[in-house]
Amino acid sequence: MDLDRVLSNCAAQVFGEILGESCAKAIYYHIGMDLSAENAGQFSEELERIFGIGADVLETGIIEELNLQFGQRIPVKKGIRLADYIYQIQEFVGSDN
Repeated sequence: MDLDRVLSNCAAQVFGEILGESCAKAIYYHIGMDLSAENAGQFSEELERIFGIGADVLETGIIEELNLQFGQRIPVKKGIRLADYIYQIQEFVGSDN
């Protein structure tokens, strides 16, 4: 399973559900990147720049979708960054992704 593709798809799905398709496209345009394991920290920073504390809602949605995709339950804890969760997913699926 290609982790970066799954991450990108999860983020796009969550953005579409929470923000609507048009708004999601606009946000992606302003962020300038898709979510990947390599840029998760920067992706989070861009979300915070745009949404402030509201970025937590989007990140939580992405984490919950990742849990569904990988059949895993990583608890969502306040103060833990999206990149930290993605690191845990990488360990779960193996270092080759």
